[in-house]
This record gives sequence, structure tokens and C-alpha cells, in this order.
Amino acid sequence: MLTTENGTTHFYSPIVTNTICLNCHGTPITNIDPKVSLILNTKYPYDKAVGYKENEVRGIWSITFNDEQNK
Repeated sequence: MLTTENGTTHFYSPIVTNTICLNCHGTPITNIDPKVSLILNTKYPYDKAVGYKENEVRGIWSITFNDEQNK
């Protein structure tokens, strides 16, 4: 979604999980290779961002920029 107001453009788009996301954020063993789980658990021992499924909305991109003509 794009909106423009007072020379500023705002872009919004949902962050939706896909197959690539599940390589690190899916279900261990089912989606996440055990070697990857070992690395993730070592680097991020308190991370709880796992168990996601495909096509889940996990957040939103929100980007704001000034229109070129207002420089």
C-alpha cells in the first residue's frame, strides 16, 4: 500500500512467512535441519522465533521517504 501526504510517501506491506523463512523459524527437524538448529541454539540460546508456519503474517514493513520534488 502506498500513500502520499504533504510531500511524503509511506509504503506499507505485511511480512508473510514463506518456505525460506521456515529454514530457521519453522519446526525443528520438520523444517529446520538439525545442524542449523545447533548453530541457532548456540548463537541465540533464548530465541523463541520458531514454530512458524507458511503464510503467517509476522509483522509489517513501514517505509517513509520524502518525494523527489521536495528536495
